[in-house]
Amino acid sequence: MKKDLVLGLDVGTTNVKALLVTDHGDVLSVASRRNPEETRVPGHSETDMVGLFERCCEVLVEAIADVDAARVCALGVNGQGEGLWALDEDKKPVGPAIQWNDSRANETAREWSANEPILKAFRAATGSVPFSGATSVILAWLKQHQAETYNKVRHVFWCKDWIRFCLCGEILSDYTDASTSTLDLGKRDWAVDLFSQLGISEAANWLPDLKESYECGGYLLPEVAERTGLPAGLPIAVGALDIVGTAIGMGAQSEGDSCVILGTTCCCETVTRLAETEQGSTSGFECFAIGEKYIKVTASMAGGPSLDWAIKTLLSAEEQSSTDLFEKIDRRVKALPPVPEGIIFHPYISEAGERAPFNNPGAKAQFFGLNQSADKWCMLKAVYEGVAFSIQDCIGDLKGRLLLSGGGARSGVWPQIIADCTGLPVLTFDEAESCAKGAAFFACKCAHPELSFGDIAGRFECSNQTYQPQSNAHWIYEAHFPFYRGIREQLDGIWRQHQRYQQKLRTEKQTNASEQVSFPLN
Repeated sequence: MKKDLVLGLDVGTTNVKALLVTDHGDVLSVASRRNPEETRVPGHSETDMVGLFERCCEVLVEAIADVDAARVCALGVNGQGEGLWALDEDKKPVGPAIQWNDSRANETAREWSANEPILKAFRAATGSVPFSGATSVILAWLKQHQAETYNKVRHVFWCKDWIRFCLCGEILSDYTDASTSTLDLGKRDWAVDLFSQLGISEAANWLPDLKESYECGGYLLPEVAERTGLPAGLPIAVGALDIVGTAIGMGAQSEGDSCVILGTTCCCETVTRLAETEQGSTSGFECFAIGEKYIKVTASMAGGPSLDWAIKTLLSAEEQSSTDLFEKIDRRVKALPPVPEGIIFHPYISEAGERAPFNNPGAKAQFFGLNQSADKWCMLKAVYEGVAFSIQDCIGDLKGRLLLSGGGARSGVWPQIIADCTGLPVLTFDEAESCAKGAAFFACKCAHPELSFGDIAGRFECSNQTYQPQSNAHWIYEAHFPFYRGIREQLDGIWRQHQRYQQKLRTEKQTNASEQVSFPLN
């Protein structure tokens, strides 16, 4: 029997998905199940670990329903990161998994962030900053508030590791998941000194052995084989953190490749050989899954809502209700030159301001350069361009390919504007299957170690379209980017002072018209 199929399993926060792929990258089937929200206490986000594995088995059964399962040669598992997935001495869950978006440890994260020695040590070791969903932060919270549960813990790993443990019985993890808040990036080993400084030194003994994401992490147990219909002894790749798996599934491999997910927010992931662990950086760094590289994660708030706001504000109700609204917008925007009328838009429309590539909760959206010749179409194009400038601001001068997914990738104009602005070729992808395809990539490498990463990437190439930068447009964007960035740098202090003043007005619930407010530029 020819063994020419691989399975990729994506264990996300909201969905579990299985992808059946040929070893040449052709997708044969997709199966998914929705994960129920489990919030017993406001601010808590948990999931039943046993129920999650059951849903994984269901999608595996569905994915292989129309093929001979004996053709499957390997399985890979990627999953959501961070949170706390803990087992006791009998290798049973100590309770529901605490997910990455849980906020119970908010106060612990705030205390660590306000403690300069701890913040500096945390950043220097892990390349990130404390947040409530980080594994190390939750462990510290658990020790302080639920000591009885904490004392039961004997094994700590992550979502995909739990599923793989259920499949093959091996407790392992990989460098990508480990590197979020528990690994010393410089040593590529557990951050034992940091754990001691955080008061959770014993927890370092609960962390698992590490392997590469594409290595074999075990073999399918007979009882799971009987349950799923897959062959017993099937090799299972270790797998990776979901954001890294998504980047792999979209084809990111080389230094400088950037994976951009343009949706409600705009997450930029760039492959790099250096991890910036100095204070003040707004990017996080995790280990990459291929070679001793890292992935720089810059999660901007500047995404689709700016365009939603512009359409709602600038276009008439009749225009907004048109069945060909976006086709009309595409035509009008394409007909305009780059930066029409010199208008620059800063896309900081979120009420939370901006968090990357700079952090200012008071940052505001604005049009710069308006004049009486400007019309709504010029302003609308400036919004598309403002988000493209923000992406350029996030990825910096690294040169590679820009791999674009999310709602913005389906736009008729945005990918070309981003290519012209950054000067990089833009390849568009269907984000929905990228993480599962990354898991299938690892499965293929696990089953065929003789193949190079480049060979497998060539087989798995799945971009929808490629947009090359146009030199006659790129030079105009290149000339305007210093204005875009310079203006937001000049306004940093004004935004902060404006935010303080607005907070004061809200607190007092009245405006004192005679009060003089100073907004110094320096």
